[in-house]
Amino acid sequence: VIFPVRQVMAHRIPAELLSLDDQGALMVRTLDDNNLVASRSVQMLADDSQGVWVTGLPEKCLLITTGYDYVLDNEQVEVELDAARGDSQP
Repeated sequence: VIFPVRQVMAHRIPAELLSLDDQGALMVRTLDDNNLVASRSVQMLADDSQGVWVTGLPEKCLLITTGYDYVLDNEQVEVELDAARGDSQP
């Protein structure tokens, strides 16, 4: 049996960062270069003990990990990176 395989770019993120948009699709909240909030649709490929693998994000992006349920698209926020957790600017 032959299974066709293609390579895709994916990110492993903590599962708790996933939210649902108004249509019930998976999404995460990210920040742009001006610290404006953006909701991005993602597709889950797989999960493991360290998180979920998703597609739909650019190669480098800044995910909102704290307070993501309290911000809206195009809202400007202050960013605090936590180097101890491995946070860094994209």
